[in-house]
Amino acid sequence: AEVSHLAAQFALTDAEAVDRDWDGVRVWYQKEENEYIPGTLKSFDWATKKGVFVNDEDKSQTTVADRLIYSRNPPMLEGTEDLTSLSYLHQPGVLHNLQFRYSKNAMIYTFSGPILIAINPYKRLPIYSQALLTSYTLTKKRTPHVYAIGDQAYRTMRTFEKNQSILVTGESGAGKTETTKILLQYFATKGKKKGKERRDSKKLSKDGGDAPAEKEQSVEQKVLGSTPILESFGNAKTLRNDNSSRFGKFIIVQFDGTGTIIGAQLRTYLLEKSRLTHQAVGERNYHIFYQLCKIVVAQPELFPSTKKWNLLEASQYYFLNTNGSGEGLDFSEDEIENLMSTKDALESIGIDMETFDQMACLLVAVLNLGNIKFEDDEKDLAQVVEPAEGERDWLGEAAALIGMAKEHLFHALTHKSITAGKETYQVHEDSNASRTSRDSLATFLYDQLFDWLVQRINDSIKATEPSTNFIGILDIYGFESFKINSFEQFCINYANEKLQQQFNQHMFKAEQEEYTKEGIDWTKIEFTDNRGCIMLIEKKMGILSLLDEESRFPKATAESLVRKLTSKNNHNPYFDHPRVAPDHTFHVRHYPVRRGLSGFDR
Repeated sequence: AEVSHLAAQFALTDAEAVDRDWDGVRVWYQKEENEYIPGTLKSFDWATKKGVFVNDEDKSQTTVADRLIYSRNPPMLEGTEDLTSLSYLHQPGVLHNLQFRYSKNAMIYTFSGPILIAINPYKRLPIYSQALLTSYTLTKKRTPHVYAIGDQAYRTMRTFEKNQSILVTGESGAGKTETTKILLQYFATKGKKKGKERRDSKKLSKDGGDAPAEKEQSVEQKVLGSTPILESFGNAKTLRNDNSSRFGKFIIVQFDGTGTIIGAQLRTYLLEKSRLTHQAVGERNYHIFYQLCKIVVAQPELFPSTKKWNLLEASQYYFLNTNGSGEGLDFSEDEIENLMSTKDALESIGIDMETFDQMACLLVAVLNLGNIKFEDDEKDLAQVVEPAEGERDWLGEAAALIGMAKEHLFHALTHKSITAGKETYQVHEDSNASRTSRDSLATFLYDQLFDWLVQRINDSIKATEPSTNFIGILDIYGFESFKINSFEQFCINYANEKLQQQFNQHMFKAEQEEYTKEGIDWTKIEFTDNRGCIMLIEKKMGILSLLDEESRFPKATAESLVRKLTSKNNHNPYFDHPRVAPDHTFHVRHYPVRRGLSGFDR
């Protein structure tokens, strides 16, 4: 027979629960979805499956249903460093323990077995000093800290001579990028403790900051020093985070047989290319564009080539103001300082001012492309809107900066090639198709520039000798659901589903199967199995399969794709196409989303 919720909370059978005296038992009452009130039970009526709950704070009494009552951990376990040591490991128990630690001593780190949970305080804390870092490198300290995770990975790599990986994930603004920086600082220090002495070593300041770099930099310095480049070209302001990474990265830190860092490699993926041509209200494009616009207006003398760039204010560019509201275009006070840091970082990987100027010209060309307007002639063929007197010739300026003739760029944006048999035809398209071509070209140019920068970083930090082992750091931005979700965000959500499946397999399924095999007496832990959502995405006739199929048809549209998805997956509990939604949208129910829905429609 099914055991009642209350009995199950205390690992009792219903018969045992009926015989128990519940007066004064500490419990949580779930008042709202994520609101739990601490108190005690006064009594429990097994006939109605309801109990009288006494609020700890105001001593008020409420009659509550069985399913809203949760067991409460004893006071001696409040603030425990490891959640797995709690007597009752459930949502109210976890949330209370994290809140208790943070509110009492601003302890932002808590273990959950091999996992470290971090709460972003949105301020600098004095917990990253050189002395503390050194203490973790010299002893097997187990106090919750990101240094402890780094130390465990390093010691395991050295002891068993096996590669290690650390996954850093969370919502936008959770502090993933900063955590990755801290891990790199730890490995930079740990990787110098043994092996050859490096005369160009860099010391960390007492507050965890960096001392000024020397002219000849070590591998560790270059890895840490590349951060401004990646942030300028790969980060943007979103509604949740002013410096949100809009790409994923896997940093491979390479070590020799003595445990010394000898090189590193950076792999990036899923750059949010759609952000280049479209931003939600209140969000921005990538930082580098605003940095360039700011320096041209405020301090053009810092860059002699600014006249050649011929930049206007950010609000004058469609790609920087796609919603037309002007919201989110406000400049940071550090915009110029950040650009100078980016310039210094570029110089450290061998990119001189001449090359930087070429990069800036390409970025300005991308902005100019966004300002090209199309209209249809009487034959519904796209033509570029001629600039009025005194207006800029955006097509001509973009062509000049790219390095091609104006008429050739016009032809590339307004025509497409169709091959039939052995013959190839040039077809003049309409204005809508030409705008899509314009956006695709701008996106392609920026994507190629970003990949080239990553390659230059890798060339400067690669190992010059064979590595024995490596530690990988995967920094991936987590689940998000916006009003308009891009294809890249869908892919990121898919990646997170796969990571969650791996976590479930490792932490729950495999462990519980092992307990069962060994005959250990324990209570089975229920968890959300997300295999159904993954199958919706990757199965035959799933989202990716049908998207690939539909993209092969010349006249396919977003609407035709959604119709096909709906016909094949209409009864799938993880898929939805609400009747009130536009025809070109669909929703995917991901594992962390209880009530909301997410999807993409562009």
